[in-house]
Amino acid sequence: AQRDALEMDIALLGNEHLNVARAQNNLSIMLRDEGKLSEAETVLRKALATRRRLLGNTNAETAVSINNLASLLWKQVKLAEAESTQREALDIQRALLGNRHPDLAVSINNLGTILEDQGKFAEAERTHLEALAMRTNVFGAEHADVAGSLHNLARVLCDEGRYAEAERLHQQALDMRRKLLGLEHPQVAQSLHGLASVLCAEAKLTESESNYVQALTIRTNRLGREHPDVAQSLQGLAIVRREQGRLQDAESLCRQATEMRRKVLG
Repeated sequence: AQRDALEMDIALLGNEHLNVARAQNNLSIMLRDEGKLSEAETVLRKALATRRRLLGNTNAETAVSINNLASLLWKQVKLAEAESTQREALDIQRALLGNRHPDLAVSINNLGTILEDQGKFAEAERTHLEALAMRTNVFGAEHADVAGSLHNLARVLCDEGRYAEAERLHQQALDMRRKLLGLEHPQVAQSLHGLASVLCAEAKLTESESNYVQALTIRTNRLGREHPDVAQSLQGLAIVRREQGRLQDAESLCRQATEMRRKVLG
């Protein structure tokens, strides 16, 4: 349907029209959700080029396309280009929205994740702290987005080996998500998984195992038995079992995770 709409818009309006750019943007989102990331990037770059020509580089719609492109590049592990693209979007958003806006906080949060994935942990930490402060100011101390920033900050602290701080923040995010979202929400499972990984690094293996099992149960119930997040939980549980010396269990779980990723992700 998205392809048909785009072809009709191009036939009626030509390539140089904002409605065509919007249709291309929508098609790119559909392709992204189908896992066709390279094709989604190609279509989105066309939409972005049109928006730059017709609206300029500092327009809100242009910023949306730049943000979406940064996300696509990150998903394809094109991290250096994702970082520069996300920074461009941030500069536009700061000029348009000021320094206290939820959409700006999302972009800052995304930049923090891109920096973390490049191993730029100190800068990632500063960036996630900025997003956390902005979200707390906008939403108050208890909000799902605040919990998300706490989770992301905890992950960076874990990367830096600051396990006690990471454990505290993961627990804070988990408690907040349980209160706001209920006990069986996928974001609760994400916090359980993050906490489990820190506990494993601290050699608190029994607690870690319990959290991984809870995360796995929620994810299987909510997302189905074949999902990348389920595979992630299986992999984490395999690591704990290996550390516990339960090598046969660990090998079986690792094999399940690998087979699931191959089936789901190709």
